[in-house]
Amino acid sequence: MIASYDGNRWLWLATIEAAVQAEHSPKLRELMAASLRQGRTGLAAGLLGIPEDTVTAPAELALGSVQLALMSGVLVQWLIDPGRAPDERMIADGILGLTARITGAPELAS
Repeated sequence: MIASYDGNRWLWLATIEAAVQAEHSPKLRELMAASLRQGRTGLAAGLLGIPEDTVTAPAELALGSVQLALMSGVLVQWLIDPGRAPDERMIADGILGLTARITGAPELAS
């Protein structure tokens, strides 16, 4: 995904701009909400290695939502400050660090 941020910058910027415009357009908001639901399901399916039509609502909301939140946050960082945006390794290390803090497991060395 990260590689596509630079290669398709115009598309990702348009997505952010559409999200802002959705605040003023109920129809656009509903279209984008439907796209988010579909995106969460697809992300969860890819992560689980299962067909999209077999993804449960809890998996969509937990796995898909968190993965989408990470992607959205990285996208914004990449668009604004690509030189300091996290790469794949940093994201993985961050997830492991957050998991350790939440669960009380030992943290990785910095």
